[in-house]
Amino acid sequence: MKPHRIPMLVIVALFSVGTAMGADPIQPPIAEAGGWFFSAGISVRTIHAGFQTGTGDSDLLNWRNFFEGRSGRGDPGLYSGGASPVVYDDGAVGPQNPDFPPGLAFGRVDAANQVSPHPLGEDNGFRNAVLAYHSDAFTYRTQTGLSKDDDETTGGPSVNWGYNLGEFQGIRVNLVSGWTMVSTRHTTGPQGVAKVFENHEQFTYLYDYLASAQAGSLLPGIIDGIEHAVIFDAELANPVYGGGYQSPRQSAETSLGVTPRFYAVSRADLDVTLNEIPFGVEVGRKLGPIDFYLTAGLSLNVISYELTHELAWYENRSDTPQFQKRWHDSANPLKAGLYGGVTAKLPLSPNGRVSLEGSTSYRWVDPVHASAGITEVEIDVSSWEGRLGLGIVLD
Repeated sequence: MKPHRIPMLVIVALFSVGTAMGADPIQPPIAEAGGWFFSAGISVRTIHAGFQTGTGDSDLLNWRNFFEGRSGRGDPGLYSGGASPVVYDDGAVGPQNPDFPPGLAFGRVDAANQVSPHPLGEDNGFRNAVLAYHSDAFTYRTQTGLSKDDDETTGGPSVNWGYNLGEFQGIRVNLVSGWTMVSTRHTTGPQGVAKVFENHEQFTYLYDYLASAQAGSLLPGIIDGIEHAVIFDAELANPVYGGGYQSPRQSAETSLGVTPRFYAVSRADLDVTLNEIPFGVEVGRKLGPIDFYLTAGLSLNVISYELTHELAWYENRSDTPQFQKRWHDSANPLKAGLYGGVTAKLPLSPNGRVSLEGSTSYRWVDPVHASAGITEVEIDVSSWEGRLGLGIVLD
């Protein structure tokens, strides 16, 4: 949330100083109608910047535009017969041999560590084994978007001038105007606006295998479906080959880890300069040595800004960007506003022409929106304002 709090210390300080002056304070003369007055001092207020980066659809946050991921075969399933084999990362099973007993298939085994002993061992004249096939899958999860609020409180020069319309039943009425300028700088700093994580999964499939005892050592290699074969249907194979065989099964789906692969870094910098010209009325009266006024009116606000946005894509553990771009936007929109508050004036000279002035008021202005690249920012200059200065009544 935007903090709109600037303490009313200037009003409290003026009241304390006035009280400390004792029972015989300076009593300035009542200003006559038509009197001009002027003051100069420092104004303090807060400017809010709400950054939104990459929260909408943007090709600039699509990592596939800059990098190639790994796809893998995923989950190809189990071979269950037919003319088309099932292909794995380290071999294949199928097709079946139509000229041989049912339930057996051709195949291929690529590595010796895929072959493990079968509980049947050598049985009925066959050497038996269990074959393990594997298939990898790579999926990618992306986190995108960045939001950041940045509030900066700053001070700047402020001048006021006004015209006294006169005093009516002890109530003074002034027309007032002026000029105030404050400048702030806002930044998101370098922030990760997109992170891509790679999830590596491995699927494992087990098949029973039988080979003629006279066939010799045939694995790894091609399975010809005649001297040795993969069993793809145990119900068909068991009556022919003596039983004890299992149908193919998927044994595991194992995550081999989630790894950061790519990331995008964003930085947005915003400079804001506010020039405000108020037009209002002061209505007040003397309370002890201090003149208190309620003030309200309209304001014209020129909100000048310069927004710069930078985006860079990196591969994990690399300091060299694969993509880098910079955008810039600037403008000077004019906005109308409203304000209201209280002003106190403590005379410093016997004739009351020189005074110490303090005020606090709330200034409301419609926000300004800016964008550069994939960053949007809301600039809100509405805030409490505190002002301290010296005033003089002109002849």
